[in-house]
Amino acid sequence: MPGQGHALDGSKLLDRVQVAIAVELGRAALSVKEMRALRQGQVIALDQRVGEPLVIYANGLKLAHGEVVAIGDGERYGIRITGLAGEAEAETEPQQEAAE
Repeated sequence: MPGQGHALDGSKLLDRVQVAIAVELGRAALSVKEMRALRQGQVIALDQRVGEPLVIYANGLKLAHGEVVAIGDGERYGIRITGLAGEAEAETEPQQEAAE
């Protein structure tokens, strides 16, 4: 083999892979006309109710549910995992759900 270097350790290699985490606060459907009429200060009502668990996605796949928490001095938000998504849930991507 060229170089005769050390073999790559697959688990260490995978541990360095970056995964994008996104938290969905809720959804709303607006027409283009309604979107064009939006102005600073307006409120868009979402389908999520206060107190319901938020959905956490990893690279677009549903990973878990959680709740918002304040971190440190309260100037940053975090998300506390309250439950992991089931296998059937994890296969549903947010883009597919929005289309339904």
